[in-house]
Amino acid sequence: MKNEIPSDMPQQQVPPSQEQKPAILVPEIPHKDNRQEIVTYKTQIDETQNLLRTINESHLSKEQHDTYVSINSFLEKAEEAFSQNDLSMALNLSEKAHTLTKEIVNNSTKP
Repeated sequence: MKNEIPSDMPQQQVPPSQEQKPAILVPEIPHKDNRQEIVTYKTQIDETQNLLRTINESHLSKEQHDTYVSINSFLEKAEEAFSQNDLSMALNLSEKAHTLTKEIVNNSTKP
């Protein structure tokens, strides 16, 4: 027996605007703002790494050394976040590392 709709039963028609259309997968294209954030991230990482090269770790106080270790941890986590496309986290961590590095450099040059 076929599943037929009795002719006396009203049929509901779906308006064309409500018909389901197949999903189309489109690769995500970075928004213009994201490109600027990527440039900012990479600039902060580069500047931080360059500043870290100028620091003589053996001349750091205990507190500065702890900060130095934290900076390296922030850099590692920032690179991991960036590789996982978590740009917001990558920027946050790179900014922290950059700020702390500038503080160490500025404080270590004071007499």
